Amino acid sequence: MAVTLYRQVGKGKARRYQKVNLGPGRRPADLTGPYFLRYSLANGTRPWEHVGDDLDEAIAARERKQAYFEALDANVPVVQHQDDAGRTKITDAVYQWFAELQLSRAKTSKARARRRCGRTTTGLGSFLTSLCRTISVI
Repeated sequence: MAVTLYRQVGKGKARRYQKVNLGPGRRPADLTGPYFLRYSLANGTRPWEHVGDDLDEAIAARERKQAYFEALDANVPVVQHQDDAGRTKITDAVYQWFAELQLSRAKTSKARARRRCGRTTTGLGSFLTSLCRTISVI
């Protein structure tokens, strides 16, 4: 799977993405960012991944992503990046909250569940209440 490096040219409605030519003997010079990676996923989507404004960092990010896809194709186990190891996805947090809410409703009556959720009538309000208790909000 090929990972291609693009740079953003123009602003507003005149914004376009221009491929950065990284072939043999073609070291680009004096190109301004921001830079994006483009690749195909297994489900057919082709996301744009922002990799920064520095050309050298963008090329290194392209090489890392290319090595990642080559390792997946070779069935080599890939270690998760350390920055993402402690994070929880929003969707996972929502599903966990729904599971906890169903358990609490099964164990208590409807009135006790409303009191416990801070007398909110919407599920989103009680989710935000429980989310604010678990993380620090600035």
